[in-house]
Amino acid sequence: MSSDLFFFGALTGAIILTQIVWRRASPIGHIVNRWVRWAVFSLCGAKLLSDALDRPYWLLAAMLALLWLALETLYNWIAIKAISASRLPLFPRFAPSAGDIELIQHPRFRKL
Repeated sequence: MSSDLFFFGALTGAIILTQIVWRRASPIGHIVNRWVRWAVFSLCGAKLLSDALDRPYWLLAAMLALLWLALETLYNWIAIKAISASRLPLFPRFAPSAGDIELIQHPRFRKL
């Protein structure tokens, strides 16, 4: 029972961390969030599957980590292909200011 609560807490923490990272422009936060998603997916999935399958927990966790690697790589590959094929600009637009400096229009990019 305590391991179920631990995994539920880890899953809830991963969801909350994802929401916090998306609200802030932090590259380190995105890296940590990605690793937390990897760990939570593989460990929680292995916990769920270990009851149904007659395989060791560590083997299921390793298999699910590899599955997550394949799925996330496929998703990123499709996203890059879609961005490359779209007509949207890759870089934000700049607005002229009073001086010679150009400012970014979108407030989220100003935080970077």
